[in-house]
Amino acid sequence: MTESFALNRRQLMSGAAMLASATAMPLRAAEAAIVVETNAGRLRGAQRNGVCAFLGVPYGAPTDGARRFRPPAPVQKWDGVRDALAYGQACPQLSDGPGSPTNQGDDCLNLNVWTPACDDGQRPVMVWLHGGVLATGSGSAPSTEGTRLAGRRDVVVVNVTHRLNIFGYLYLEELGEESFNVGQLDIVAALQWVRDNIAHFGGDPDNVTIFGESGGGTKVAGLLQMPAASGLFHKAIMQSGFGTLTHTREAGEAMARSLMAAMSVSRADDLRAFTYEQLLEGFRKISGGHVLRSPMMVADGEVVPGFMLPHKIPPLAQNIPMMVGHTVTETSVLFPPAGVFEFDWEDAARELGKRYRDPADLVAAFRRLMPDAPPSEIVLTITTIEAMGYNSRALSDARASAPGAPAFTYMLAWKTPIQGGRLGAPHALDVPLVFDNVQANVPLFGDGVPEAERVADAMSAAWAAFARSGTPNAPGLPEWPAYTTQQRETMVFNLESKAANDPWGEKYALLARHAIAGPPNGSG
Repeated sequence: MTESFALNRRQLMSGAAMLASATAMPLRAAEAAIVVETNAGRLRGAQRNGVCAFLGVPYGAPTDGARRFRPPAPVQKWDGVRDALAYGQACPQLSDGPGSPTNQGDDCLNLNVWTPACDDGQRPVMVWLHGGVLATGSGSAPSTEGTRLAGRRDVVVVNVTHRLNIFGYLYLEELGEESFNVGQLDIVAALQWVRDNIAHFGGDPDNVTIFGESGGGTKVAGLLQMPAASGLFHKAIMQSGFGTLTHTREAGEAMARSLMAAMSVSRADDLRAFTYEQLLEGFRKISGGHVLRSPMMVADGEVVPGFMLPHKIPPLAQNIPMMVGHTVTETSVLFPPAGVFEFDWEDAARELGKRYRDPADLVAAFRRLMPDAPPSEIVLTITTIEAMGYNSRALSDARASAPGAPAFTYMLAWKTPIQGGRLGAPHALDVPLVFDNVQANVPLFGDGVPEAERVADAMSAAWAAFARSGTPNAPGLPEWPAYTTQQRETMVFNLESKAANDPWGEKYALLARHAIAGPPNGSG
């Protein structure tokens, strides 16, 4: 993923101005102060639009100096009442275009809570893990602001900010350190905070759902395989991310050595002497600013013992219901083939000929299945299957084949009309729909805002229903059957959402017949 792609995606998601990092949110005359007790001290939040918001709540100590690259330490208790009225710091990161968090630093272990009431309501808790590979982002993006999801669906929403890139996933074990996957351990610490405190915010600590998109889905997949996370959540949702953003130990160690060389040190411990700004410059040197050259999760044998997802359900996750899915044209913004929107049919066949036999016949067959689609849409559909579809199907098959809990699978087929409709349903289009934040993301929907709100009504309600009961079925929603390997039941979200049996089955079969070396590994 290049820096220019990351910038384009951020602009697409909410518009440069709307995605600028949130700043302090002081109380206004029309807002009421709400004070809640936590295990570290009292917090002052604000009631806005009928929802209580607590922003920038610390769940761990700052991570600079001796704590850098170490597992999270407990937050220091405070006296009096601490304001929770503004978003906290984001983890330092290379992305510096419009929409990147402007308030970055080492005090980034914080979370945000939105709740209908700070009472004993025992509401379902939905803990969001943001995307951005494992390198960028924060829990304070406008698209995932939790007011509407919490208020309309009577749930408690928690958005987590944690360490990323070299600060959260640099693999140092083989270099004499006890530091690996600390970004995942940060999330565990946040879930422990939820367990210990969320009842004061009207939530039920025994009914917690973790959900995330893209890199956030990989974080969910990691938690499903982590002993330290066992029992801290009860349901899981993976949107366009299925646990494949991983490195081998050897790759992780090579990246750590490269950073040490860039910083001219011979011991990993010496990295702690640098400021985060200096370390980011070293990271930029070894990565060229490419987020996919960032450290990824490593199966270290301890924090994350091994990787089984998406092809096999880990024993720790046997009783965890799952929702799994993706959009229909992920790759219109996620690694689109160069020049794809100008492709003619010969260009489409030439692009697909890199991976498939008889590409002209393959294109002709897809044209029969999609008679109104231009060449770009057919190529993007195929690359979406490669990037997300195979892993989504593998995970759904694995969950349905294993005992203990069901899988519910979806596709987002509604297409945004912006850019003449050529983007279709791009990567991350589902995020503001799930959070019911259409009005906060008008640039993403253009003239399709009323239609997007209809889709958001269905998706946000289904996600909340799943968090409440382990099934996305609820009064007023279309019937969504559990996934089976025989029928591959899939909810297709559109203006009229409905379940279909294996809606892309013919497409998968065509690709299997034309594949040169079998289904490629996806990036989801």
